[in-house]
Amino acid sequence: MTGTANIKTFNLRFSIDGQKRLILYDRPSILYFLFLVRPHLCDGMKRKDILLATKDLQEYPLRHRTTLKLPQEIKLTKPSSHLRILLQKLNFINLKLDDKLYFEEFFHNHIDLVRNDSIKNKGYQINLKQHDLKILDEFHQKTGYFKSHGIWFAYLYSQNKHTNVLKAME
Repeated sequence: MTGTANIKTFNLRFSIDGQKRLILYDRPSILYFLFLVRPHLCDGMKRKDILLATKDLQEYPLRHRTTLKLPQEIKLTKPSSHLRILLQKLNFINLKLDDKLYFEEFFHNHIDLVRNDSIKNKGYQINLKQHDLKILDEFHQKTGYFKSHGIWFAYLYSQNKHTNVLKAME
């Protein structure tokens, strides 16, 4: 690599290789970069765009047991019922992510939280239904964040943290 750069305006971390190509390392940054350049792509470059293929509900298993990891400071006394409520909030966030302004603000408000490696997590086992899996998968497809991050952001939304743009749009 010939150099590294950090564009503070766009909050992207990347390197530049020997052929002067941008190297983005994490999926959220890749999807955000595509979001930024998509309107400016010529027809010949459209093939480089990642298409967000959505799955039909029937493509998901009826039930799936998984572990969602949340920061330890989040205390869930009834994990299953609390996680289901948070999934509904995540569904609302998914709808808002289709708005260009909200998507950009969402990325800027949350990328530093995800990049923070010092946060200790606690795992919660949950049985997810088809609809729950679709909500989590849609969040992952739109943002590149892990499914646990989606639940974490829904929790922050429910606690009125990092939600200035979302609240303004309601």
